[in-house]
Amino acid sequence: MFGAGLCLTALSCTGSGPGAAARPDPPTVQVTANPTTESPGQNPQAAAARSCTLKTSAWRALGHDDLGSPLRTATSRQPFAYISAGTASVKLTAGTAADSIPITFASGGVELRGVMTASDLPLHPRRPIVFEGFAIPLATAHLLWRGDAPDGVRVTHSLKGGMDADKLQATVPCQALSLQVASFSGSAQLLTKGHGRLARLRFDRKSPLATSASGAVVAWIDPEAIDDDDEPNSDWVRELAFDGTHSQIVWERSRDVVFGWTPADTIYILEDDEADELPGDDGGIMGLLSVAEVPSQSGLRVCRSDLVLFASVLGDSPVDVGTLKAGVGFQPIEEHPQMTALVVPDVLDETGAFIIGEDAQILADNAVLAECREIP
Repeated sequence: MFGAGLCLTALSCTGSGPGAAARPDPPTVQVTANPTTESPGQNPQAAAARSCTLKTSAWRALGHDDLGSPLRTATSRQPFAYISAGTASVKLTAGTAADSIPITFASGGVELRGVMTASDLPLHPRRPIVFEGFAIPLATAHLLWRGDAPDGVRVTHSLKGGMDADKLQATVPCQALSLQVASFSGSAQLLTKGHGRLARLRFDRKSPLATSASGAVVAWIDPEAIDDDDEPNSDWVRELAFDGTHSQIVWERSRDVVFGWTPADTIYILEDDEADELPGDDGGIMGLLSVAEVPSQSGLRVCRSDLVLFASVLGDSPVDVGTLKAGVGFQPIEEHPQMTALVVPDVLDETGAFIIGEDAQILADNAVLAECREIP
């Protein structure tokens, strides 16, 4: 667990000492961490009352979800819809399961409710968060929700590309999380902007990383395991401090900033002419989703009151999953004895913000549909 501040300054973390090498100390910076201590003696009633509500008006699916974020009913393993845009609201509580997180979406007069897994929930840091004393996820990093805690929400961050360490854990306040990529310019983005000496990792060895020059190893840097496609600036680091045998480094990667102390012989300082070759930042948020063609508006119907929507996956019994607002046009596509499958052009169809699953249908009650009228 961490206190209110995490020191990255050479003189305040380690003494300069009579045996230190005679070279000037590089510039240093200070990183402020969020406290992550937990209180013992948890009250079960208080735990039940705790919740973390997150909202966004601009949902964006994670990069691995090509169609959008898969939305399921609580009783189905297959999605009834894929969400690529719209507003969203999620409420995380002590009883929420990581593989079944309740969430509500709205777009174009359609509201859908369902569940999704933590791996599909685009949970991002709203501000810099220090994980286990040596890593700060960037604003675009995908955090995994793991449950609640007396002092906030438990999340994990996965180190990839050249790091030999397990998933990192932290307990943070709900306000430190977001469903969309934030725009913070805190310590995580400042660490390598003009501070320290530019250096490179040596590829002929693994580098032990500690939170202090004499501290225990918390992770290993393995340059041979770096994926150049995933980490384009793969082996460039900065030396923030040097105590004669160890260097304090910071390594800015595509998803996070890793920092700590490592033996000085695991890096080499670059000359000025080599430093001019520092690669540019090819990062950034994934591109906007392509805009689908607007389908024909002929044959649409509207209702005077809100219409309850049901979802059926692989022919299972229909489940109440949302609402179509009164006055919003829809198109019946297949009639069944008690219900009719429908689409909402541009919103809930094969190309809209809500894409209906391949083995799913969105349905409405025939008795209610009888009260609706066709648009002239």
